[in-house]
Amino acid sequence: MVYSGVWISTIAQVGLLWSIHRGLTGGVYLFKPLSSYGFLVTYIEAPRGPSKHGSLIGKGLLFGTLGDIMLMFKPEWSFLLGLVAFLLSHICYSMAFVKLGVRWTNSLSLLGIAASGAMLSQVLPWLLPNVDADMKIPVLVYMVAIVIMVIASLGSATNAQRPYPQVLGAIAFMLSDIFVAREKFVVTGFENAWIGLPLYFYAQHAIAYSAWKR
Repeated sequence: MVYSGVWISTIAQVGLLWSIHRGLTGGVYLFKPLSSYGFLVTYIEAPRGPSKHGSLIGKGLLFGTLGDIMLMFKPEWSFLLGLVAFLLSHICYSMAFVKLGVRWTNSLSLLGIAASGAMLSQVLPWLLPNVDADMKIPVLVYMVAIVIMVIASLGSATNAQRPYPQVLGAIAFMLSDIFVAREKFVVTGFENAWIGLPLYFYAQHAIAYSAWKR
């Protein structure tokens, strides 16, 4: 079984984190798209091709790549475009999980709803006071989208060919976004990249792998 995409991202992430730590903008511009390219490779190197919901996963990965590129730049418009790209990525993933068949009231879905509610009760009071008024609605819409995506991943897990990477990828994606928000709105620091980026790239690879047909 080939995992060249994982190796591409792993090696590129070392360069990316080193570039962020040293403040090397050129290194970020090189290694971040290369890290994203790795999870696209993971998707396309599926030995038997994608499963029935795989095309939507592929679209989500492409939007994620666009979001990665947009978030490399500092202007507010670039961040907003990145937010939109990742929103579309979450929508694609949610649609993919719905295509598998989501049981919204099964135990896993209800667990996801309860856990998401508990998380939001902690994250919203911590985050929103630091968000500018004109960004509050986009941030809230984005948070709702990723929560729906996580719940849909749980609710469709029993119908998925590869449920564990699907669910773990969705959860890791949500956790990585907390560090993106912390960096953008709360506290700037290398720890946001050190923790958030490996979580994010693991999430994308896991979701890409979950689309492999058995």
